[in-house]
Amino acid sequence: MFLATLDTACAQDEQASRFAVEASAIFWSPTALHLKKTNSITQIKYPDGTYISSGVLSGYGTSLAPNLNLSYYFSRNLGLTVGLHLVHMDNELTVYETDSTFSSYENLADIPNITLGLAGRVFPAESLSLFYEAGLDFIPGYMLEMQFATDSANPPDMDATGLALGVYARTGARIRIARVLLVKTALIYSFVPLGLEYTNSENNVKINTDSNLGGIGFEVGLSFSFQDKIGQ
Repeated sequence: MFLATLDTACAQDEQASRFAVEASAIFWSPTALHLKKTNSITQIKYPDGTYISSGVLSGYGTSLAPNLNLSYYFSRNLGLTVGLHLVHMDNELTVYETDSTFSSYENLADIPNITLGLAGRVFPAESLSLFYEAGLDFIPGYMLEMQFATDSANPPDMDATGLALGVYARTGARIRIARVLLVKTALIYSFVPLGLEYTNSENNVKINTDSNLGGIGFEVGLSFSFQDKIGQ
């Protein structure tokens, strides 16, 4: 029994690598970016007499983000990880019609995220590892755009830009399919609160709202482990 346990532990040590590079996709469903509460209507009148309205939003919906991670484990179970994922969203949102004959608008966003965190892992089986990580989520520059459309006109677009800092957590599993290749699945949550200010400087109008540029995502991809083994 002892020898069998020792053999298993040694086999797992042989599979534990200091470096891992991971390429994956995150199916991202933000929990925020709801710009107004349900049944809330905000109207702004432009100098040319046209209106814009916002309210009764359903959020951005799901989006797909490519993700790249580099991890370094300075011990068998603990290390550091840095990652990059770019969220691009393009969703049509709906509001109740008002006396401005507003019908719909489209909200577009490009949100790059740089994550830096502390990573841990455990090995319940030779070909399976469970991992977890948590740390900072930095957005070096977001760009959001609202494009409006009414029954009779196309009012000017409004933009919101800036940078933001929040936190994130990720947990999941890696399943080894070859000596240095693993399949990775994970859940990720990030919380990046900030106050958004949509503006159109030409018409001197703006909409302010509190939001969260993070959310919940399901991640799937491949992990490549460098065989600089720990414990040997």
